Amino acid sequence: VPPFGIKYYNPANQTSQTPLHAQLEALASLVQAGKVRQIGLSNETPYGVHEFVRLAEQYGLPRVVSVQNPYCLINRSFENALDESCHRLKVSLLAYSPLGFGLLLLQGISEMIKRLAFLQGLIEDPTAKKTEKSAEEELAEAIRRLAEAGKTHKAN
Repeated sequence: VPPFGIKYYNPANQTSQTPLHAQLEALASLVQAGKVRQIGLSNETPYGVHEFVRLAEQYGLPRVVSVQNPYCLINRSFENALDESCHRLKVSLLAYSPLGFGLLLLQGISEMIKRLAFLQGLIEDPTAKKTEKSAEEELAEAIRRLAEAGKTHKAN
């Protein structure tokens, strides 16, 4: 991420302003003061995880115990080398956005609404293969019919 005020981002020109060793020393002081129990990383690469672990072991500093990177059914980038690095270094994954930033949740909710409408006999079987309606049209129909059924039974 470019620093504030930089118009064009060129990764070749960007370096970390604070060396990893200095970051680990600062985190070690927080651990020793009892303000932090464990150290974790976020949005890190396999190289970064290896460097943090290597420096911690080399200088006797607190070791990284987890990495928080995106991981879900639609973003499996963790499985591209970082999984093996974490496994070998015994660093745990804290999956960031396991529901795909809500996309997987929305899919599940729309399926639940369609099934509920089907079970109440308001729409045809949503799992049956049809080509007349799109998934969005089926969802809209299920929501409309459920709303009508709620009005009929005076449900709010």
